[in-house]
Amino acid sequence: MPLGEAEVRLLVGREKDFVSTPPEAGRPGVGSPCFGLCRGIRDEDGAWSLAGMVDWVSAQEVRAGVSMSVFGIVRVERPCQVHVRVIAPDRRAADLTPPIQLHPSDGPMRKLSCPLILSRENLRQDGTYALWLMADGQPINAHILAVGMPPQKEYAFALPAALMGPRERHISCFLPCVDAIQDSSGAWTLERVFDSVNTDRFPFAPPAAHLFLRGFFARTTTCQVRLTGPHRRPFAESGSWTGAGYATHALQFAGLAFPEPGIWLFDLLCDGEVGATFPVEVRGRSLAVS
Repeated sequence: MPLGEAEVRLLVGREKDFVSTPPEAGRPGVGSPCFGLCRGIRDEDGAWSLAGMVDWVSAQEVRAGVSMSVFGIVRVERPCQVHVRVIAPDRRAADLTPPIQLHPSDGPMRKLSCPLILSRENLRQDGTYALWLMADGQPINAHILAVGMPPQKEYAFALPAALMGPRERHISCFLPCVDAIQDSSGAWTLERVFDSVNTDRFPFAPPAAHLFLRGFFARTTTCQVRLTGPHRRPFAESGSWTGAGYATHALQFAGLAFPEPGIWLFDLLCDGEVGATFPVEVRGRSLAVS
C-alpha cells in the first residue's frame, strides 16, 4: 500500500543488523528487535499492524479468558528453536507457547505471531508477569505484563540479567511505523510497521511516520534518537528526554526528508551510547529532476 509517493512494507528476507539488546544477550546469531503482546494483528502486503499493544489486563478479563497475540521479530543467523516463557510474580516459570524451529534458509529475519487465551490457567494470580522470548533456552527479549494492577517499578526481577546488561536497561521494541495511536485505556496501536520505502523522488519526505519505543531503565537515563545516513555520518537528531522505570514513547518524524537512497539507521542513544538500532532501506534513484 502506498505511503504518499512511496510504498512501505516490512521485509523479512534481507541481511540487516538489528540490535535491540546487548550483544552478549541470548546466543550468537539470534536476536530480537521487537517482542510484545497485543489484541490483534493485521498483515497487509507484508506490513504488520499491531492493534492494542498491552502491558496491563484486568483481573476480570483474565477470569473470563481474553484473546491476545504474542508478536515478535527474530534475527536468525543459525538454526534455533524459539518459544515464549512466562515468569509469574512468585518467580515460577512455565512455557506459554510450543517451540518453533527457525532456520536461516527461511530468511534471516522472521516475523512470529501466536494467538493466546490468557486465563487463570496460565496467569493464576494478580501481579506483574514477564513474557520471555527464548531461543534454545536463552532469553533474547522480554515483555512485562501486569494483571489486575498497573505495571510496577519493582518488576526489574522479571527481566533477565543477560538482557539488562551492565547499563541496567532493556529495549523490548524500537520500530518505525506509519502511525502510532494510544487509546483511552493506554494501549497502543501501530499502523503498518515498515523497514523499507520505495520512491522515485528525492528528497523524499514521508507524509506520516512515527518511531515507537518501549523499554525499561533501572537508572535515570537521557535518551535521544539519531538518524545516520548511508555514509554512516549523523544526519539528524531528535530532542532529548530523561526518565527512569518503564517507558513508552511514540516520536513523530517532523520535517524528516531522506536526501538519497541507501540504508538509514535510527539509533536510540541512551546516555550517549547506542541502546538500540533499526535500519530503514530507502530505495530509489537519486536523479536531478529538470
